[in-house]
Amino acid sequence: MKMKTIIYALFIVLLLSTSSISCNETNNGEDTEMTETTQYHGRTIPYSPVDSKQFPQWMQDYLVHITNGNKCLIYQMTCNGKTIYNIIDYYMSCSYGNFYDNEGKLLFTCDLTEIEKTLKNAYDVKCIYMK
Repeated sequence: MKMKTIIYALFIVLLLSTSSISCNETNNGEDTEMTETTQYHGRTIPYSPVDSKQFPQWMQDYLVHITNGNKCLIYQMTCNGKTIYNIIDYYMSCSYGNFYDNEGKLLFTCDLTEIEKTLKNAYDVKCIYMK
């Protein structure tokens, strides 16, 4: 009787391990690529680092100005068809950081109504810089 219980338990373990392995594959049987992620206002988003030399000039200048040992995060998103950047420097007075358009124009800072509206309508959100 004990041997039947052991065989039954091994069968269940084997069955469970097989089903968990299959969760790592796409529908066509190819392995999925694991991407690094980070948290952004309660959402899990991809961390897709971009070399700062590829940033627009205004952002490169901004980074030279603020990164004297400061921690800095840059998020890129699309909202209403436009690219928006959210730059968070850990020494800013507002923990939400500043929001800029693609040309480097400050859109808003610490305006919770605007921040909430932007985050609600944002898509393709990703972290592109983390230092």
